[in-house]
This record gives sequence, C-alpha cells and structure tokens, in this order.
Amino acid sequence: MKETHKRLLTFIIGLPTLLALVFIPFFHHLAMHLLMLFFASVGTFEFCKMAKNKFIIFPTPLIYSFVFILWLSCFLFIIFNISFEYINWVLAVIFVVFFSIESLTAKSFENSLTKIGVSSLIVVYMGYLTTFLTRISTLPNESLMLVLFFIFVMMCDSSAWFFGILFGKKTRGFFAASPNKSIIGFIGGIVGSVACGLIFTLFFRDVFNFAIWKIILTGFLTAVASIIGDLVESVFKRCCEVKDSGKLIPGRGGSMDCLDSLIIGAPVFYACAILLFK
Repeated sequence: MKETHKRLLTFIIGLPTLLALVFIPFFHHLAMHLLMLFFASVGTFEFCKMAKNKFIIFPTPLIYSFVFILWLSCFLFIIFNISFEYINWVLAVIFVVFFSIESLTAKSFENSLTKIGVSSLIVVYMGYLTTFLTRISTLPNESLMLVLFFIFVMMCDSSAWFFGILFGKKTRGFFAASPNKSIIGFIGGIVGSVACGLIFTLFFRDVFNFAIWKIILTGFLTAVASIIGDLVESVFKRCCEVKDSGKLIPGRGGSMDCLDSLIIGAPVFYACAILLFK
C-alpha cells in the first residue's frame, strides 16, 4: 500500500476514534487519558532507544517511571482538585533525583552533563509537556475544547501535507531539519487549521461566545506551535541519526511521530484558553 493511502487510512480511522473517546466523560475522560498515556509510554521507549544511538542516558525504566509519575500526578490533581502548580514541584523533584543518582553513583564524569540533560529532556518532552493534554480536559466545556484543540493540530498537519504535495515543491528545502517540508505547506497548514477551527466554533457559538479574533489568534498560535513540534521532532531524529521513531502507525511512523505536534501545541492552546477564553 502506498504511503499516501496508509496516511489517509490512518487519518480516516484515527480521527473519529480519538474524537469518540473525547466525548466519553466517564471519570474525567479517563479513556482519552489512557490513550494518551499509551502513546506517551511508547514514545518514551522510542525516544530512549533513539537517544542511545548517540548518547549515554539513565536506564529506560527509570526515565519511563518519571514520565508515568508526571501523568499520574496530573490526573490525580484533577480528581482531588489540586492546583496544577504542584506539577512543577514533581518535575523539580525528578531533576533532583537525576542529580543525586549521578553524583552518588558515577565513577567518571565525562558524560554526566549529557546523561542528565538528555534524560531530563525525555522526561520533560514525553512527560511534562503531555500533561497539558490532560489539563485541557479541565477547561470549561472540556469536550468541545478538546475537539477544538485536536482540530487545530490535526487539520494543520493534514492541510500542510495536502498543500505541500500539490503546490509546495518549489518552496522546499528552507528548513534543514525537514527539507521535504515546504513554506507553502506550512502556510496552507495554518490557514486550514484556523479555517476548520473557526467553522467548528460557529456551530457552537453558545459555547465559543468569544470575540472571533481570539479564536483566530488561538488557532494561529496553536498551528504554528504544532509545526514547530513537527520540526523539533525531526531535529531529535536527525541528531540521533534515525529516520522514524518507530513503526507503530502505518503511514505515520512511531508514537513520537504521532505526538510531536500535539506535545508542543497543547501548552500553547492551554495558555491561550486560560488567557483569552474568559
């Protein structure tokens, strides 16, 4: 099956499945959070495997345990109505544990900075940043807000791919991290993302009763962040000298390839929602 067909099939099956899970409200959208945990878990093992090609890092089970602790802490904070501010405390303790282990157990120190730095990056990327997906589920009208976020990110990705394939050949090569990506594709992705999100909100004006410019700005910033997420994951792969993070999803690659735009887009969308959607 051609890669294009695999990508379309994954989109046709994956998006409705994800949106269906969003509208299952049982126990604070537990089904959706478990799906995100699954992808974050697989992504953590993929990232660790990639990193080991070039760097010395802490043991993968230790790194994964910290990613899981961050996810679990965030979910428990929702259940017990505890401020998300304490997630930062959890992250700080994780850093202290890394520092302590290296200081107390290392026999030589030429790789210590890299070991601590890369391991911490994996925890922040796959653990801390993914907690913002959970945080979005605490916003007012959480199901529709989650749908809006996924529309912004996924339609940016799909529109960028579509416009890039059709019109972007002459504008490729501007970004060394991903030479096959085009300027036209990025512009098309942002326009498609904002347009689809805006259309969606018009059907629910009683919920999204904010100034139109706020929705457009949120869509624009989320789309730009999702593009950066796609590029930065390419940076990670190139640095580690791998083509794909894995082979979990046909036409997409590994879990990291599926989560990259969501991971970077979620904090931006959440911040916009907190600051603008009042």
